[in-house]
Amino acid sequence: MKNCSATISELSTQKGLRRREARAIKECIGDLKDAVGELKQTAAAMGHLRDGDREFQWANEKTYGSAAITDADTCLDEVLEQKVNPVVKKKIRSCVGRVEKLMSNALA
Repeated sequence: MKNCSATISELSTQKGLRRREARAIKECIGDLKDAVGELKQTAAAMGHLRDGDREFQWANEKTYGSAAITDADTCLDEVLEQKVNPVVKKKIRSCVGRVEKLMSNALA
């Protein structure tokens, strides 16, 4: 996830980006930072699965993981809905798509 965020951060500093493109990419970065926070909470819940409240922690893990996927989806939506350079759009879609697949598999 951090590699994906770093990749997208680099894209946001490219010369020649229109203001609208830069704003969409920066909003995407914010969404990915939120997703990282949710994943940290997921990991914390996983660390408590052996405690007496296993079912509660498992539910928390699924909730936080789902929220992380939603944040990643929001990132993609913001970029795809704007007139963003097709090459930049493709890189973001590829990066975020891989992360979403990993998160989805982790929840399965």
